[in-house]
Amino acid sequence: MKKKILSIALTSIALVSCSPKLSVISGVRIATENVTREVYVFGKNEIMPENTAFLGKVETKGNFFTSDKFKVNESIELIKEGALQLNGNAVKIEQIRSPGPFKSKSYDITALVLQLEKLPIQSFKVVTETNNKDSRYIKLYRPKRVFGSGISFPVYINNSFVCGLDNDQKITIELENGNEKAYLQIESYGKLYKVPLAYKNNSVIFVECSVSRDGSPKVTIPELNDGEKEYSEIKNKL
Repeated sequence: MKKKILSIALTSIALVSCSPKLSVISGVRIATENVTREVYVFGKNEIMPENTAFLGKVETKGNFFTSDKFKVNESIELIKEGALQLNGNAVKIEQIRSPGPFKSKSYDITALVLQLEKLPIQSFKVVTETNNKDSRYIKLYRPKRVFGSGISFPVYINNSFVCGLDNDQKITIELENGNEKAYLQIESYGKLYKVPLAYKNNSVIFVECSVSRDGSPKVTIPELNDGEKEYSEIKNKL
């Protein structure tokens, strides 16, 4: 009987521990008439608008039992929940910590919670179609590989956070108004790797990303036909 109770207790602990813990490190919930469920995510190097109010700080923190399914995108959703607890409508990423072998299996994030009078208008968005003739498009993809499959790369456009890019995944990013000065950044272990975007006689550029031996992103720009074929073979998309 005691063994059965112990088994149930251990199972309960494992289940409770499978998700990272969301913590409000510091902060105060403000009263506001403009309650919104939308939370804007700033990259850590992005410049804040004027009249930005700081409400507090939140973080996700996993442990050895945390599910390795909590990569960048899943942890960002938890951070947004923390912002909503303080009636914030934006967060600014301070740090994205990669999993360690004996600590957390999740991508733990620390972020500042903010209240903005007006949310910024992004010059890019994630889309499924490439039919706007006035825009340029980035088709970013990671082929399925065994090596580095657990690594999740945070992706930025001009320091603005876009998403996490996981193994066997693809994403199409639209740069509105044909932004020729845009550049792509991919983060690994706190370091940002800049990817210049040189379009040829086309509004679409394919960017292949894989994992190098040291865990950094290995980026190649394939020819249009090759990139289109490789991109179409990947089924998991944001």
